[in-house]
Amino acid sequence: MIGKKILIIAMLLIAMVGTASAAITLTVNTPTDAQLFRPNLDGETYVDLNITFVDSTATNSVHTLGIQYATADGNVFMTTDSNSDQPGTDLNMSSSNCSFAVAEVWTTPGADCIIRYTFPTSPQIATGTYALDVNGSAYVGGNITVTASTVRVFSIDNRWINSSVEALLIIIPIVLIAALIIGIVLVGFGVVSGQTVLILAVGAVVSIIAVIVLSGILDVLTP
Repeated sequence: MIGKKILIIAMLLIAMVGTASAAITLTVNTPTDAQLFRPNLDGETYVDLNITFVDSTATNSVHTLGIQYATADGNVFMTTDSNSDQPGTDLNMSSSNCSFAVAEVWTTPGADCIIRYTFPTSPQIATGTYALDVNGSAYVGGNITVTASTVRVFSIDNRWINSSVEALLIIIPIVLIAALIIGIVLVGFGVVSGQTVLILAVGAVVSIIAVIVLSGILDVLTP
C-alpha cells in the first residue's frame, strides 16, 4: 500500500515538474518600443506585426496568437481566426505566417511570425498612445497547455499637418498684431503716415481672419 502511495506521489511530482518546465516566450520585434505611426502624413496603410514565438515544449502541436490594443471604449483585436474548430480572435500560427529555423519546430530559436494589420480608415484610429497586448497559447488535443503574454507601447498620429506648421499658425496672428501696434506707435512719432498704418491694419485683420479660418479647417481635419 505504501509502495502504491509513493508511486502516485512520484507521478504527481513528475507531472508538476513537466508543467513547470513548459513555457512560452514572446518577443515583439515590430512595432518597436514607443514606435510612432503617421498614416496621414507618411501614407502608412498597415503595419506588419513581427513576433518571435518560442515554445519550450516540442510536443505542443497547435499555437495561436491573439493581439489587441487598448482604447477608452475597450479592446480592439488585430487578429481574427477563420478556423471553425477554434473560432474567435486567436489566430492559428503555422508555416503560412511564420518562418522556422527547422520546419515546424517551435523550440529555440522558435518561430518568426508576421501578422499584417491594416489601419482602419473609417473611422481612423484616434491619435494617441496605445498598449499592444500580445497573447500566445499552445494546445495539445484541443486543450491549452501553456500561455504567455507581453505588452508593447505604440503611438498613432493622424494629423494632416506636423507640429511645426501648428506652431507657425499660432505665431502668425501674434506677429501681425505686434506689427500693427508698432505701426500705431510709429504714427505717433510721425515716422509713417496714418494711411500706411490703415492699410497695414486692414491687411493684418484679413490675415488674422484667414489664419483663424485655416486653423479651424485643419482642426476638423486633424483628429
